[in-house]
Amino acid sequence: MKEDNKYLIAINDAPLYLNELNLLKDFKFTCNNTLNKKLGKNCLCDKNIVQDCCLITANDSICALKIVEIITNTMCENKQK
Repeated sequence: MKEDNKYLIAINDAPLYLNELNLLKDFKFTCNNTLNKKLGKNCLCDKNIVQDCCLITANDSICALKIVEIITNTMCENKQK
């Protein structure tokens, strides 16, 4: 999952599924606040959006526009390199 220019975005309850697939063990992330006890110490549920390398997580769909901003800025930065 740490390939260049490939991102995974998980919103609301989606990190729970990624956790079941054991994809979150090396990443900091956030999710719906009701799930934080199920997801362990890497879950930063007090944050609305967490980006760790190529994983972007949001605790609510209301964060969608901010995620678009993060992706756009990241793509522009990568293009300038």
